[in-house]
Amino acid sequence: QPENLLLVEAMRYTRVAATTFTDAGEIVIENPAATETYAHLHSKPIPEGQSVFVARFASPEQGRECLAKAIEEKGGRWDYIMRTAEGDRQHSLDIRRTRHPLTGEFLLLVVEYDVTELYEALAELEQAHENLHHIAMTDTLTQVSSLHHMQEAAKQFLNDATIHGESVRALFIDLDGFKQINDKHGHDIGDEVLKIVAQRIKSVIRQSDILA
Repeated sequence: QPENLLLVEAMRYTRVAATTFTDAGEIVIENPAATETYAHLHSKPIPEGQSVFVARFASPEQGRECLAKAIEEKGGRWDYIMRTAEGDRQHSLDIRRTRHPLTGEFLLLVVEYDVTELYEALAELEQAHENLHHIAMTDTLTQVSSLHHMQEAAKQFLNDATIHGESVRALFIDLDGFKQINDKHGHDIGDEVLKIVAQRIKSVIRQSDILA
């Protein structure tokens, strides 16, 4: 039918990789995008006991699991790292059950979307979030806990102490003569004194204590 020919043309020119596999994981047909993506694998012998479907996965074990899951659940959508011509890439696999138009044999249609950039952006966002949290919870000069962190931790300490019938001890430490150090030697030297004092205190307190 003409509309079927139009669909064939669309699959031929799309940049999305599309491959039809047998349940054994062997290729029935693939579009040029899929051929280009995995040409480096087609040029080498597939390891014995491994199907083409599995060979495309960075982890053969995950490939076998995906194939079994796709057959059992009659398709689905999962993300995996695939061995592409551009190196290992994160792909979203949209797998659907279909039938061979001539033989009626059950097949798996696998359409792959490269979502590597999305994963990288999410990883960068998570790292930025962790960095901001670290900045908020850490004093930039001495690298011990910030006052904000101490205030947050104090709430948990007090709650735990109330539950277990214990007490919380807070020690305020003042450096005698510190103002004279700043006045006489400058704030850069004063900052070094604070760093050294912080590290000395940190070295003698317990793991469960907080220095801020």
